Amino acid sequence: MDSETTISSESDVQYSTPHVYFFVPYNVDDDGDDDELGAILRLGEASDLEYDCTSSELAAYYPQQHISDAGDSDTAVDQAAGVSDSETLKGILLSCDGRILVKAGEKMYIETGAYNQAVNGNYELDATGSYTTAAAGTVSISSTGSDVKIASADSKDIYITAGETSSGSANGTIYESSQDHYKVIGGHQYEKSTAKDTYVTGVSNNFFFGATSTVQVDADFTLLAGGSCMVKPILNVVLTGIQFEVIGKLFELKGSATDMKESWFGVAGLSTKVNELEAEIYATDVTVSQTTVQARDNLAAVAILESKVRQLEAEMGGVRAAVRDMDVHM
Repeated sequence: MDSETTISSESDVQYSTPHVYFFVPYNVDDDGDDDELGAILRLGEASDLEYDCTSSELAAYYPQQHISDAGDSDTAVDQAAGVSDSETLKGILLSCDGRILVKAGEKMYIETGAYNQAVNGNYELDATGSYTTAAAGTVSISSTGSDVKIASADSKDIYITAGETSSGSANGTIYESSQDHYKVIGGHQYEKSTAKDTYVTGVSNNFFFGATSTVQVDADFTLLAGGSCMVKPILNVVLTGIQFEVIGKLFELKGSATDMKESWFGVAGLSTKVNELEAEIYATDVTVSQTTVQARDNLAAVAILESKVRQLEAEMGGVRAAVRDMDVHM
């Protein structure tokens, strides 16, 4: 053990740090201490081997993060055993250019302050039992060069809960941000329950529903269609107690049955085309009061008119009629 002050043969640096170390050089010769590192185990404070290393050589002894945190190689050696009290703290240095194998037949416990682990290759963690990770701060999982995959075993579920409470409910928010979103539901059930749904989509949307679809809305429902709106096939339309307005559009009904109850229709500038319409009206009572009809410069032409009137009761007063060239057969 170097417990007294010694002088290095290659420098004037004094060594008064208590330590003991086992050093195995990269190769075997008379000046083994000056050769590249094979393996070293040092207990205590920094040794002369560490003080004599250049910046590039020290990277073989110390983890790179330790050197980066210290700021330079000299400070990294001074802080090799600790930072808060470098004169009394003792550390352990274990490094090599081969493998380090650790096996415990029962349990292994590691407890540290801050912990940094750098892997210059693939990293694998296999557990035959449960694997639990807990952190009081932020948990971040990211990939800087490839995809991130989360998968469970065959027929096993994945649970994601934001703000889980002691009762098992959630009061957090899940944020998703992506360029594209592709979702495949392989089963027969898909449920979504929210207090409010808002969708902001692009210029083209396609929705495919099954044989039976039901859309139920609350007291107020607004649907804004684009320049062209097509709904087909219309087999049966039932409108009950609504206000329906058509303004300046072409409205065509072909082969449709429409049942309307208690409806109000306001039509302005409407062009209506009805093809192959069969209308049957039974038990109809029509009352017209306070009606004024004004007609100016109208020409009416009636050809081949057949009128059949049965049981007609007419009351006319103050009628002035001018009839020319009229032939009536009764």
